Amino acid sequence: MNNSNQQYVIPARIQEEWHEILQAIQDMDQFWSEVDQLGRGPKWEELETRMCELRRLLVEHYQSEEQNLRQLEKTNRTALLQRIRQLREQNSEILQRLSADIALLSSQDRHLRCWGDVHSEINTLGERLKAYESTEQNIMVKSEE
Repeated sequence: MNNSNQQYVIPARIQEEWHEILQAIQDMDQFWSEVDQLGRGPKWEELETRMCELRRLLVEHYQSEEQNLRQLEKTNRTALLQRIRQLREQNSEILQRLSADIALLSSQDRHLRCWGDVHSEINTLGERLKAYESTEQNIMVKSEE
């Protein structure tokens, strides 16, 4: 444990991964907006490719994060263990939702898809990931106090 004068530093690798993830969301949002404004869409296949890349980045990040979480679990602090369990559940939920979005984008049922709804989903996903990042950092920082 750190004394009160020390501050836990999130590993650079984790910070870099989050930067890539948030950049991918921002790029996806910008892509959607450009396609929508130019009236040259919808471009389902390219958006699907971008979502697959985002999912890949998230899987890699969750694997890196898992190494840190396993170390934190060794503290056996009940409150921390509960927060770690919740974080893992959020990991799973985010990946499942993203997989469902990708499946919908690749489906042949075009009548089920709406370009505007996809933009809402991108925004919702971005908000969830930012909240998740905050939770993740809070767990890592508080565990060191």
